Amino acid sequence: MSEYLAVIIDATEKEYHGGSFNGPSLRKMLDGLTLEEVTSTATYEGYSVWSIVLHLMYWKYELAAMLSAPGLPDYPYPKDNWGPLPEDPTQVDWEAMLAMMDRIHNAYVAALRTFPAEKLSEKMAFGCTWAETIGWMTTHDTYHIAQIRNMGLKHFDERG
Repeated sequence: MSEYLAVIIDATEKEYHGGSFNGPSLRKMLDGLTLEEVTSTATYEGYSVWSIVLHLMYWKYELAAMLSAPGLPDYPYPKDNWGPLPEDPTQVDWEAMLAMMDRIHNAYVAALRTFPAEKLSEKMAFGCTWAETIGWMTTHDTYHIAQIRNMGLKHFDERG
């Protein structure tokens, strides 16, 4: 495995599972939110946490599929950049979505572990190189972690 991929995998895992220098990981942050918080659109930007999670999951799924990720599950939601929330979301729906996001993330990381280093400089579907796209995916989680923490949710105002 190339040094680049080793660094990317480490950063990807830390931003997702924990140990980031930037603050709480995506999963740690999401695990602390209530159903009311994740479905609320009364945020600074009008997005809900739920919709951001669908967005994150969709793009990681798309890249994992392009990488032929082993164990990648079928995507159970509409394939859309900003997919719709369920009509009447429940805690069970939220937990199922988080479990699916974990499966997609794990399949994506598994694909990175076996990605041939010589392909990193090749152009891919988005018109950029595999290295650029894989690097972007790592920062994509980080960007949206900050977005969620700055949405004006009471949870973060009270608990930091």
